[in-house]
Amino acid sequence: MHPKYPPTPQNQIWLPREEWLEKHQLLINKTIKYKDTKVIFLGDSITEAWLYEGKVYWNKEFDQYKPLNLGIGGDEIQHLHWRLLNGEGDNTHPNLVVVLIGTNNIGNAQHSGEITIKLYSDLLDHIKTKWPRAHILVHTIFPRDRLPGSPFRIEIERVNEALLSWSNKGKFHLLNLYEKFMELDGTISDKIMPDFLHLSKLGYEKWVKNLKPSIEALL
Repeated sequence: MHPKYPPTPQNQIWLPREEWLEKHQLLINKTIKYKDTKVIFLGDSITEAWLYEGKVYWNKEFDQYKPLNLGIGGDEIQHLHWRLLNGEGDNTHPNLVVVLIGTNNIGNAQHSGEITIKLYSDLLDHIKTKWPRAHILVHTIFPRDRLPGSPFRIEIERVNEALLSWSNKGKFHLLNLYEKFMELDGTISDKIMPDFLHLSKLGYEKWVKNLKPSIEALL
């Protein structure tokens, strides 16, 4: 565990600890109803919003897997890690665990790539322990900011390089969509990410077209 950033509940101005814990409890309750899920999705607001902006694709493309969405907006890696240590996903036996997390470590907490990589390593170790028989499909962190070369993008790319290295060693399956959400010049269109961070409905359409084949290949 990282000595300075152990697994912990989220506590932000926009989502105070008590409200976050209420969301956490709802996901524990949801876990109980989805014990026979084949696919679990772990992440932050981008994952959570499959149930909102991406709902039409979620229902159409993933419903057959009885997917369990364990995304909470604003979560950093250590927040997701805490949730998994405290009831979410317990007693499930998925065939596949899909992970997308880390952008809030870079953007909200302003963690360096180095810190984020360590936190990610600890999280993935726990996921493998929690679901030893499941395939693990990790996404590279999606790009953010309209223009290439921003400080956040530079740190994200450092984390993604580590994820690529780990996947090459067979630690998990990797889905690298980093450039899929960019234009040819490296910019991000507001049609895909209206705030240059969160996906629009069109962004979820692009995501599902790239994600669904990987899910099918691993199930």
